[in-house]
Amino acid sequence: MSSSGRAGAGPGTAGRVVGVGVDLVSVTDVRHALKDLGEGYLERIFTQGEVSWCGAAADPAPNFAAVFAAKEAVVKALRVDDLHPGWRSIEVHKRDEHHFEVRLFGAAAELAAQQGTHELALSLSHNTYLATAIVIATSSPGHESLGALDIPAAQGFPPGQV
Repeated sequence: MSSSGRAGAGPGTAGRVVGVGVDLVSVTDVRHALKDLGEGYLERIFTQGEVSWCGAAADPAPNFAAVFAAKEAVVKALRVDDLHPGWRSIEVHKRDEHHFEVRLFGAAAELAAQQGTHELALSLSHNTYLATAIVIATSSPGHESLGALDIPAAQGFPPGQV
């Protein structure tokens, strides 16, 4: 199963929010891991696709840090309690320069399916020192999930309210 950040998105297809995950990663820590652990670190954490696009940057550490933050945020959004699905079963796919999506495989895909997760929306950001990611997991329309929140599609807060 592959689950992308925008799969099924569109007017009238919004489900219920079933999980939110956010993570913040030190770019310096990732830079040190890349230097000290090398290929072993890359092979344990990142897919070949991630290594390809992250590694193409003049300074790949911020990209790798953002991807690691995204993987952590996915785990949090999926509300993993016991068995961690494995880092490589979660992939951050680069659609273009500013848009990314989450793809799930194996144990991560099975966990998402069991919980009724239909979509994972992803946002990434980084600077020289920190990388962050937020993931919002939604169910398919009509799916009931314990702890889900109703958030109407295409509606925001009235001006002045947060």
